Amino acid sequence: MRGRVGLAVLLGAALMLVGCNESTSEAKKYECQQWLNSGNYEKLLDKSSQCGNEQEQQMYRAAAHAGKAGFTISALIRDLTDEGEDQDFVERLGRNATAASVQDLNESKRIYGLLIKPDAENDTAQLRDVCRRDSEEYNQTTSYQKDACFIRPLVSTAQLAGQMKRIRAL
Repeated sequence: MRGRVGLAVLLGAALMLVGCNESTSEAKKYECQQWLNSGNYEKLLDKSSQCGNEQEQQMYRAAAHAGKAGFTISALIRDLTDEGEDQDFVERLGRNATAASVQDLNESKRIYGLLIKPDAENDTAQLRDVCRRDSEEYNQTTSYQKDACFIRPLVSTAQLAGQMKRIRAL
């Protein structure tokens, strides 16, 4: 009887510790999301190793680099679809064009590429093949990889617009 009670106590303690680890992990992910939402990109990049699994960490790092360049995904989508403004496309997307912002967008794009297919990195043809919805590879991707397939071209477009605006300024 005593052995069963001891075993039950040990199992209960183990379950509590597992529960604590899960809640701690969720709290850290929440903290990472708060850093992203508040624009604390440097802190997020510094602490990204605590932001979940490897794919979650990559998503946070890529988003932080895009944020440092002055872009959020929702703002990119809005800028790409906003036809009512007088500014041309390059002016809208290139509004934050500095050498540093273009470099941050490049790093964001690189990380999304690594997330989509680690051995392809920035090989556009390989990444395009993975991201084709009718491909077998796409059907085997995680939700993070699918998100990266959607976001990477947006970041790439913003990077190109930034580079074009910088060239126009010469």
